Amino acid sequence: MKQILFIFFLFSITHCISQDYQKAFDNAKADKNVELQEKILNDWASSNTSPEYYLAKITFQYEQSFVEFISLGIPEYSRSNKPKKQRSLDRDKFLEVVKTAKEGIDKFPNRIDIRLSILNKCVEHTKKDNLREFAQSLAVQNKSNKGKWLTTNNEEYQNDILALLESYQAVLRKNSDYDNLIRLSETILDYHPKHLLSYECIWGSFMSLSDYENAIQYLKKAEKIDKNNSKVIYNLAEAYEYSNKPKLAIKYYEKYNKVEPKYTDTINKKIERLKNSVQ
Repeated sequence: MKQILFIFFLFSITHCISQDYQKAFDNAKADKNVELQEKILNDWASSNTSPEYYLAKITFQYEQSFVEFISLGIPEYSRSNKPKKQRSLDRDKFLEVVKTAKEGIDKFPNRIDIRLSILNKCVEHTKKDNLREFAQSLAVQNKSNKGKWLTTNNEEYQNDILALLESYQAVLRKNSDYDNLIRLSETILDYHPKHLLSYECIWGSFMSLSDYENAIQYLKKAEKIDKNNSKVIYNLAEAYEYSNKPKLAIKYYEKYNKVEPKYTDTINKKIERLKNSVQ
């Protein structure tokens, strides 16, 4: 009993200290006092680290990872010749932000706000490799902790993690980063084996890369989950057509006509052309 009370007392003291540092850091940030922010972080680290410490450090390092430069370009229709200050993200400094985020995640794996902090920055600056890596880690931990996440003040986080992962897939897809999209989607499928969007991301990537054999493999897996899915059926038809398998292409185009009859005229022309090619 004494041991439990001591642990609770220690946690309470640590929490109060963390809150004091948090308040001091927020005030220094509001005053734009960089030196004081850095000193507070150093003192905070030597005292006792907390999730809030890592969030503050990520924010601080991120703000310091920009390099300012003067733009001398004159915008069209502008009468002003004044140089403009612009900011560019320094790659090496951003890697320090990534390193801090990884340390925080390793120490507090169930605090999703640390993960979201770095993921949002990866999205904003299209750091695709980092985005894929942190998103994969999120998918793995979501299975491990059975979706039990904590956020600010250790409150429960209620949002849908799969929806978050889908948003990261969308970023990679928009940027045509097929390698990272495939790798992230495969990780998601490890934990959500019937997630059709991940199958679509993978087969779509292979189709874009003209790798029709691999596309067909994942399309066939998706077909087992939803045999009447019109998108799966149509893409199977196209994949077979592009891989010079006209009979199979015809089979799936005919099947597509049954599930999506409004496109019959267009599909029939494809079927007719394929039939002529095998005669």
